[in-house]
Amino acid sequence: MSVINDVLDFSKIEAGKLVLERTAFDLRESLGDTMKSLAVRAHQKNLELAFCIHPHVPRRVLGDYNRLRQIVINLVGNAVKFTEHARCCSKPTANR
Repeated sequence: MSVINDVLDFSKIEAGKLVLERTAFDLRESLGDTMKSLAVRAHQKNLELAFCIHPHVPRRVLGDYNRLRQIVINLVGNAVKFTEHARCCSKPTANR
């Protein structure tokens, strides 16, 4: 189902019809939950999955939580998938 959703999203992007939500959510909690779900896969491969957010990154943000989660799962999931011996580290920062 995830692959189908990704293909549909890509089609929307190409057509210029992807609508991003704008809702308030706790960025630290949301990213933390997403990273915890990815940690299971990392630990199965004996990898360390590190995650820390720069102190200047705001706790509450406006944005599309589901799209952010999808992006993080794709990026970090691929890092875990293609890493054999190392550590995968995610460090979100803020632009001022």
